[in-house]
Amino acid sequence: MPGYLSVNIRRYTTMSNKAIKFLLLLWAMVHCSPVFASADEDSNGEVENDADAERPPLLFYAEIEVEKSKHTTRLIGENDEVEQDGPIISGNFIFDYLLNETSILLLDYEVDVDEGLHGQVEELYLATDLESWALKLGRQAIPFGQPDSEFINESVLEFAEFNKTAVLTSFDLGAGFTLAGYAFDSSVDTRDDDHQLDGGALVSYSLENESLYFGLGYMSDLAEVRDSLGDIDRNTVLPRTAGLDLQLFYAYADWGLIMGHVEALDSVTLLEKPFNKPSATTLEVFYQPGNHWLLAGRIEHSRELEDFPERQHSILVRYAVDQHLSFGLEYQSSQFDAGHSNDDDIEIDNVSVISLEVSIDLQSFR
Repeated sequence: MPGYLSVNIRRYTTMSNKAIKFLLLLWAMVHCSPVFASADEDSNGEVENDADAERPPLLFYAEIEVEKSKHTTRLIGENDEVEQDGPIISGNFIFDYLLNETSILLLDYEVDVDEGLHGQVEELYLATDLESWALKLGRQAIPFGQPDSEFINESVLEFAEFNKTAVLTSFDLGAGFTLAGYAFDSSVDTRDDDHQLDGGALVSYSLENESLYFGLGYMSDLAEVRDSLGDIDRNTVLPRTAGLDLQLFYAYADWGLIMGHVEALDSVTLLEKPFNKPSATTLEVFYQPGNHWLLAGRIEHSRELEDFPERQHSILVRYAVDQHLSFGLEYQSSQFDAGHSNDDDIEIDNVSVISLEVSIDLQSFR
C-alpha cells in the first residue's frame, strides 16, 4: 500500500498569504527532499517506480483537506441564498504496518476541525493477501456503493457508503474474475431481536491492464445505512431489506467512463412513497489528453431518496503541473423535487456549488 502525505486545499475565494506559502513550502519539499525521491521520471515525463525497492516495516501517510466553497440556494417562492462554507479542515492519518510478507495492520484515523476538534477511527483492520485468496478482519469500508470518482464533491451514492467491523474474504477465480463475501454484526435491531448477522457478496471482472472493471454487489440489509435515508424513525425500517450495487469502469485511449447504481430491492420503511424504496445512479465521463489536463462531466439521478437531490450535474476541470501539484475547479448543480429538501421548514428548488481545489501530493512510495 502506498505511503504518502497529500494536502488538498479547496477554496472559492482568494487564498490567504499563509496558505499560499504553506503550499509552496510543501511543493518544495517534494522536489528537494530525498525522502520523496523514490519515483523518477523518464525522458517522456512518465513516472518510473523502482520495483525492487523494499518497503519499510511502517508506512505513514496523511490526507489533509481545507475546504471552502460557495453555495447558492434557490428556495421555492423565495430569493436566492448565498453562503460561503468553511474553511473546514479535515484529515486522514494512516499507519500501515507490515507484519510479514503477506500481512499488514492498518489504522486510518479521521480528524475534523469544524466548530471544535472531532476524531474517530475510520478503519482498523488486519489484512492477509495470498496468491489467490485474501482476508480482511476489522473495521473497514464495506465494498458497497463506493465507486471511484474524479470529482471534488460527493456523489448521490454517498447514502449507501458505510464502515463496519467485519470479516471479508475474496478469492481469485482466474480469467479476471474475483468473488468476495463479507459479514458483520448488525447495529440496527428492527424487530427487538438479539444481534443479527448481516453481510453481502461481490463478484467482479477486470482486465489485467485495468482498463475495464465490472462489479455486481449484494447486501442483505440496507437498514444499516438508514441514517442516510433521511429522518426516518428506527421503528419504521423493515428488517433485512436487501440492496443491489452495480459498478462499471472503462478506459480507452484518453477517455474514461465510471458508472454506479445502488437500489433497494424492497421497501425499507412502512411509509408510503416517496421515501420507501430508494435508488441512485451516477454516470461520469472524463477526458485526459496527456499528463496535465483532465476534463470530466457527471450526471446523477436519485429516486425516493430524502435529503438528496433528484437530479445533479457536475463539471470538473483539473490541471496537473506535475505528479505532485494539481489544480481543480468544479461546478455542481443539484435540483430537488417538492418534498425532497433537507429542512422541514423550507422547500429547496436547487443548489449550485463552486469549489476550487489545490492539491499537493508528497509521496515516498507508490
